Amino acid sequence: MSGRKRIVGIIVAALFALSVMASCASRDRQPDGSGMGGTLAPSPEAAPSPSSSVAVPPAQAAGQTAEEAASASLEDDPADGTPEEDGTPEAQRSSLNGIALGTSIHETIKRFGPPLGRYTLPDGGRIVEMNEYVGLTVGFADGKAVYVEIYSPEVPTGIHGLAVGGSAEDAARAVGAVNDPFSNVLIAEVEGGILKVDLDPETRTVISVRLIAQD
Repeated sequence: MSGRKRIVGIIVAALFALSVMASCASRDRQPDGSGMGGTLAPSPEAAPSPSSSVAVPPAQAAGQTAEEAASASLEDDPADGTPEEDGTPEAQRSSLNGIALGTSIHETIKRFGPPLGRYTLPDGGRIVEMNEYVGLTVGFADGKAVYVEIYSPEVPTGIHGLAVGGSAEDAARAVGAVNDPFSNVLIAEVEGGILKVDLDPETRTVISVRLIAQD
């Protein structure tokens, strides 16, 4: 009986050993990834984040739209083609109602039409032809404007703050002259002549503005 038990134990031990060997052989046959096309794909954690690899424009990062960013860029850059004001009084342009000293008679007639009246005045060794319009007189010598006068509030001077009927204070500020309370005339030098503003002695308001050429 004991011999029989011994035989059964040997058989069980042999079967267990065969089972262990079969299990080891099965593990050795499983692929390790090297024969399936090379390296394995990286895990999702290893993939670069789009937010870290794409540069975000500063304007958009601050919540601005592309249009707002462009506008801000123009504001920061003064070189946008617009000339800066030099602070020169507008009277320095030597013109009244768009008529400058030296403007031709042909250009004036083209703009305002034929004058309502004409007459001549001697001026030293030359003759000045005066052309009358409504509220406006233009004098020409040798076909060029040498005298421009505005005496109606309906005719603009073209100089900001200066108008017939306006105050002496506004006129002085507009032409860059000193407002002398004891004088009824404001005078400002301009290129090629002078600008004279005549004041009413009682109301201290502008009654006429004259642009006069000087040699």
